[in-house]
Amino acid sequence: MKIKRERRQILAIRYKDYQRTLYPSQWKYLPRVLEIVEFEPFSRHIDADVGVEVDGKAFDDAFLEFPNLLAAATDQRKAIMRSLLGDTAREDGEIGADPIDLASAVFKCDEAPSIPHFKYIFGWDEIASHHCIREEEGIHYRTESALRTAPLELKYIPEIAKVVRKLAQLIGLDATTATSADFDEMDKRFSCNACSCFKEKDRFLRTGYTWRNLVCMPFVVDFISNHGW
Repeated sequence: MKIKRERRQILAIRYKDYQRTLYPSQWKYLPRVLEIVEFEPFSRHIDADVGVEVDGKAFDDAFLEFPNLLAAATDQRKAIMRSLLGDTAREDGEIGADPIDLASAVFKCDEAPSIPHFKYIFGWDEIASHHCIREEEGIHYRTESALRTAPLELKYIPEIAKVVRKLAQLIGLDATTATSADFDEMDKRFSCNACSCFKEKDRFLRTGYTWRNLVCMPFVVDFISNHGW
């Protein structure tokens, strides 16, 4: 409906004002407009009768509740994602690293670009900042029936999780505590003995893969299958 789209446009402007009250480092974790309209304090204004006037100030009370609503939604999503990890998961309140925070919490999004670096998502920080819904979706023209108000469900990839744990062992990280940031900070390169060498000037070289590139290569999964990792 046109009236709902216009109200989402009003909300989007008000949302930008709210974002300016936060640190820029927090912005990447914020849900899209189409996601926050699922929260009742926002949806009641979006879905109000046609005769009800809705302006930016109408959402002020909703934004006062927003931090608590977002925290509750985050806890719920974490619990769901954690349950997908199977035997590696833990219950809330257990001591030690939360498995959902680790680099070995490897998930795949079918909507992500077909670029190796984006193929997998590692740990909660990347899950929380991964947005399948585009920033402007639902704000401008699009039929109501075509709108998606929640990200696609991510799929846990245990085979790649095994690779990540093995790579942690190879470079001296503790797989039970290593995050993707820990891997990135070490910035190691990996080579494959099965890959062909190439000659540059008078030297024969092998391709050096980052840990993110390596786990996306098809031969890695084949290696796991053949060697029983």
